[in-house]
Amino acid sequence: MNIDAIDIDYTGHIFHPREKTDIKDIRALGDRLRCRYTAVSNTFGVFSELGITRATFIPSLSTAIPDGAFYWIYVGDDHLERKVLVADRNIQHSISWDTLNSAGIVHDSGLPIKINNVPEAFATTIRLLTGGVSSTDKENEWDQYIVNSSLNGTIIPGDNAVWNWSGINSWTSTIPSNNSVDRVARGGSTNDVSQFSLAPSSTINTSKGFRPVMMISVSGEEEKPSTPKYIVQIGTDIYLPDGTLQGARGTDGELKELMEANGADLSVISWDILHEVAKTVGKPLKVLCLTNGTTNTAPTLRAIQVPYAQFTTPKASINIKSISGISSVKVTGNKTGEADERYVVAKTNIETGAPDWYVKTATGWTNIGKIDHTISSEVNKVAQQGMTLEELNAITSAEWAQLFDDGNGIPKYEWIAFGYLQSQKSSTDICENDELVMQVNMQGRWVKAIHGTDYNYEYDGVDKLQVHILSDGDYKLNRVPV
Repeated sequence: MNIDAIDIDYTGHIFHPREKTDIKDIRALGDRLRCRYTAVSNTFGVFSELGITRATFIPSLSTAIPDGAFYWIYVGDDHLERKVLVADRNIQHSISWDTLNSAGIVHDSGLPIKINNVPEAFATTIRLLTGGVSSTDKENEWDQYIVNSSLNGTIIPGDNAVWNWSGINSWTSTIPSNNSVDRVARGGSTNDVSQFSLAPSSTINTSKGFRPVMMISVSGEEEKPSTPKYIVQIGTDIYLPDGTLQGARGTDGELKELMEANGADLSVISWDILHEVAKTVGKPLKVLCLTNGTTNTAPTLRAIQVPYAQFTTPKASINIKSISGISSVKVTGNKTGEADERYVVAKTNIETGAPDWYVKTATGWTNIGKIDHTISSEVNKVAQQGMTLEELNAITSAEWAQLFDDGNGIPKYEWIAFGYLQSQKSSTDICENDELVMQVNMQGRWVKAIHGTDYNYEYDGVDKLQVHILSDGDYKLNRVPV
């Protein structure tokens, strides 16, 4: 059988296979509704005839004065269980980001609007997509929906035939991280759906367009808000509350199902484990919340940070080649709560290379090796094996001599350095060291210096004495009480 043509009544039109005519029928990812949009140049317009319009489609490269149709495509649900639909094209060009901002649709909360034929039970809100604060930031809606989503296998991710991104940028709500003048626009390349570009918020031209997002909620469906459930995302991976790696984040539907089954209250999440994972992989930790609350306000999470343990070392060692012994080392400080402080000692010049660090134990001095303060497992050695303030202060002169023993029972003093680790369990813990005083015995014997030959002095006023050293050597001043 050969088909020459298909006739359609002048009052009819061809439906897309996933097209719906009633907002209540939007259920599966990829479902779509036709809608009409009318506006004048550089002015936010009017949405109408949702699901029923017969208007000609707005061109894929858009227009400055639109009066035509486009598709809303269902891409998933947000954290308030509102359906999220994204326009399949830029529905207007030659409109600035500032104009959209003045209309109230730039911010995450969006602008509630009324579409003439939508039942009262449905609330619709318009906003912009997020676009990422930099070209390497992939945690945004453009990448999530336009670049990467297959809409549950119904389209090829990033298909220009679906999203019409080629040849015109789409304004996003995002302000870039490197300046506050420009705004982020996505798309516009002839062959790269992920293109990232910046433009001043006042820009008005044919290459910058308005691609809206519509959120739909139904009143009466969520009369009793449930207790929020939380889960953690590090990079692109999802972790269960106990710290178990679940795997890469899937679709919104898969994530919702996972959170309903495994989400937990904030109080039971293994924060220590997850913080350590985030630190190790070098990725930010994000807390995801699942709730079916009836308000448009997301739950507020207030975090009080407890800093990681800090291992501090001096820039240089102390030259002790002119001493014959260390009488004592005394540290004074202040600790409260569960704060902890640990000390280690080095006996080489730090400026010439990373030293080995030593601790005094019940059986003598122990070499715990080199410590890289950027590696948590090495810093943990100081936390586990380092000396307490009391243990450091209790080291005797003979025990200091053992540390510097040259192997023949004779101490060889050349360099000394102290490192210390401070840690807190709570933000209210206090961990401070005020001063470290080392009392030493100098080498050789002391003889009285000759006034006029070895030194001279003068008084500057009644309370200031200036001493001028005239000969080489080590000197010490004894202050004799009057």
